[in-house]
Amino acid sequence: MISLPRHLAGSEPRLAMRPQQREASTRQRGDVGHRRERLALPAILLLALALRLIAASVPSVHHPDEVFQYLEAAHRLVFGYGIVPWEYHVGIRNWLFPLILAAPMALGGWLAPGGTLYLALPKALMLALSLIVPWSGWRLGLMASRTHALVAALVLATWSEFIYFAPHSLSENLATALLLPGAVLLAGTPGRRALALAGVLLGLAVLARFQVLPIAGVLALFAGKTDVRRWLMLAAGGCVALAIGIAIDLATGMVPFSWLVANIHENIVSGRAAQYGTLGMLGYVTWFEFMWSWWLIAILPLVRFGMKRQPALFWAATANLVLLSLVGHKEYRFVEFTAVAYILLAAIGTVDAIALIRRRWPTVSRQGAFAAAALLWLAASASIATTEPMRANIGRATATLAATDLLRTDADACGIALLPDLVEWGGYAHLHRPLPINYFDANDPALAGLTPTQALRRWAPTYNRIIAVPRLTAALPPGYVRGQCFAEAGKPGPAICVYARPGGCADASASPFLLQKVFDRSDQQLREIARRAARRLS
Repeated sequence: MISLPRHLAGSEPRLAMRPQQREASTRQRGDVGHRRERLALPAILLLALALRLIAASVPSVHHPDEVFQYLEAAHRLVFGYGIVPWEYHVGIRNWLFPLILAAPMALGGWLAPGGTLYLALPKALMLALSLIVPWSGWRLGLMASRTHALVAALVLATWSEFIYFAPHSLSENLATALLLPGAVLLAGTPGRRALALAGVLLGLAVLARFQVLPIAGVLALFAGKTDVRRWLMLAAGGCVALAIGIAIDLATGMVPFSWLVANIHENIVSGRAAQYGTLGMLGYVTWFEFMWSWWLIAILPLVRFGMKRQPALFWAATANLVLLSLVGHKEYRFVEFTAVAYILLAAIGTVDAIALIRRRWPTVSRQGAFAAAALLWLAASASIATTEPMRANIGRATATLAATDLLRTDADACGIALLPDLVEWGGYAHLHRPLPINYFDANDPALAGLTPTQALRRWAPTYNRIIAVPRLTAALPPGYVRGQCFAEAGKPGPAICVYARPGGCADASASPFLLQKVFDRSDQQLREIARRAARRLS
């Protein structure tokens, strides 16, 4: 019998690992790593969706266009009634976006008649489209490394601006959701199929919002270069988009692309857009400074790092910013693609900036550097969410939407009056009942010397419900009792109340203050102002 040495007695012998075992162990660790990598993107998209669902849970209207240009138009298509704004009277809009919204709206109305699913499904569609932003960040970052992909997707998933805009039915959201996959397809060395599909996406983006044409053009230039075959594939895809646009125009009774000519004539030549306010050349630069504050100092150098990885995206975003700066009428949402592209590039650039820091200072921990970067990006996003512009936007029109929801289910309501000027109201898209709506605006020439409250009293028999601010209670016609009041999200005190009287309503068709008539008169006023301005210039 062989006895073991005393120091090994009672212990298991340690055998050296065979090459086959080492290979199996390495393969197992690799499988775990690949599994984690495969789960990273779905996990980020789930995080992005969760944050966007929280944002969507607070009803709001970012801009009247969201309702009257798109949701209201879709509601007219599906349910047969709604307000027609001047843009559709003059014909400066095509119907691509309303048709896209009409499909889930019709499905919701069919699945849950009388419910609110007809509004929830279009919002769900916008939320789904918003996930394209972090997905695109992942795909473009992946061209450098998985670390670049991870950082880009996480930043875009958690950036507060993009979370806020996600549920809103705005053409900028749709155009961005089409442009970014096009940029992904054209990055690197695209094949024929990728070029054709990118052509379709870029073409549809231009149909959704023709102002993004410079973005599509720059992306195409970087991809096509001097290769005729590439240009042919891009053009083939673009022709598919053009065919879709022509079919929609013809189906809706329009001369193909007449809306484009009319839009340029009305907004640029006739100066209609300028009547809604103008800013100087540096308006968007000031806006970025206002929105991103001191974080801009860090973001801009990071954008420069990211530009080296994705130059086409940088120049497309910058071309959009420069050309829109030449137009007097400016709104921050117009440069949404530029904001998304710059943050995406800055996120990609973060990884390269950390690599540069670690090359110069090798003692800096990689894990520590990325943890610090993640905390800084989250801090930037959180602080931007608390800036004055974001605070003003979050929950805008929550109170009026809640009042409208109340009247949707009020069986005794037979007519509604709106006081005072409620441009961020939900329209028939939210009311979802073909009730006559009187709208009393202090600038309406139909008042003919009356105040809005005097006109309100004169036409009192045509309605039995009023949406108004509490301070106007004393000015309301007799017999009205204040019902439920609603506060704006995150703000104290009631902002809007619903007032009711018993009894029915007289025929409202003769009222000059029906909402559609007020909209039409406002259009005539603006057209007359534009004509006078044009005469002065000539």
